[in-house]
Amino acid sequence: MIRRRAAALARCLVPAGPLAGALAGALLAVLVAVPPAFAAGRPAAVAPAVATPAAAPAASGRAATAGAPPAEEAMLDCQHQRVVTPRSFVISCADANSGLTGLSWVAWSPGAAAATGTYTYNTCTPTCAAGHDVSYPALVEVTGALQTNLGLVYTGLAWQYTAGGTAHQMTFPLVAVPEQVVTCGHAPVVRPPSYVVACADGNTRLVGLTWQSWQLGVATATGTLVSNTCTPDCAAGRYVRAPVTVELTGAAVGLPAGLQYTAIDLQWTTNGAHHAVRFPLAS
Repeated sequence: MIRRRAAALARCLVPAGPLAGALAGALLAVLVAVPPAFAAGRPAAVAPAVATPAAAPAASGRAATAGAPPAEEAMLDCQHQRVVTPRSFVISCADANSGLTGLSWVAWSPGAAAATGTYTYNTCTPTCAAGHDVSYPALVEVTGALQTNLGLVYTGLAWQYTAGGTAHQMTFPLVAVPEQVVTCGHAPVVRPPSYVVACADGNTRLVGLTWQSWQLGVATATGTLVSNTCTPDCAAGRYVRAPVTVELTGAAVGLPAGLQYTAIDLQWTTNGAHHAVRFPLAS
């Protein structure tokens, strides 16, 4: 029965093939150490509430260098460094009160990777300073794909463990969400109703923005472009308005405000002529 459960879990994490077989073998060792309710994949109860989810060492593993294949994804550690197949990983960067250790990766593929290891967290009872660490065998999966200024990175972390006979399923974002756009005043904002494009003089701006999407790597909106004709010069010019489509793209990691879009594309039509312009965004 346990072997069948291991095979089923492996198929959920990676496509059928050699990786699935390898994962099933690795999961088997973990499943025999946890209660059947967890191995069977029953709905997980809510994890115990803690102030911050157990000290874990800094992430270690094969560093993803500039020479690594572009298609190879990486996880971002607390220092925004790329790591590939890390042996350990700190989850709560602010206080290191939770993390994963002893990671053994059985799959590392575009969009998804899987491992077995140990989840450790501080009970924070009665306080985190007075709490103690507890550890449990865990199944780990990282998913998603986002092209950033640091290369291709995974975007989500999930792990499953059993404590006191109760199964728990946990998730954690590997990149700061939601992504933001930075204004001329260097303030990060999300879904702004208006936006100044020309920071130097304010002669180009967007108003009445309606955002159709706001996702990692891309956001789209419609609105009105207000621009100065600057004829014969900007001081003597007049402002004209035109319907515009807006697209934010790119992802820059590690900036003070977190994850930020890096470019804005505008498309509009005036007097029968179509215009498409890209502007780099402030950071």
